[in-house]
Amino acid sequence: VSSINVGGGVVEATYPSHDGFYYVLCRSDNLTAFDTAVSAVVGTHGTHGTGRLVDPFPPKETAFYTIKRIWAEQPEDTDGDGIDDLYEMEHASFLNLADASGSAG
Repeated sequence: VSSINVGGGVVEATYPSHDGFYYVLCRSDNLTAFDTAVSAVVGTHGTHGTGRLVDPFPPKETAFYTIKRIWAEQPEDTDGDGIDDLYEMEHASFLNLADASGSAG
């Protein structure tokens, strides 16, 4: 993580981004279980760049964040619904990689 900014009702994290990966911002109320995905984005085009992930609804209490870097050739299923993250990101109008119900919310 390059920087974390808190303000305007959101938390924003920047990080070094690379082609061939996607990134998931995860939130937790403790330092052991980062199980709530709050934002995701595919790596930048080109070799290197700066990525940006935003938690649009951070809790009012203390929260901890981590960014998962996942190789796009082997996408994960963050919400455990049987649909891989990249497919859900490509179909974000009706799917949500952080919602196992399969809907965009």
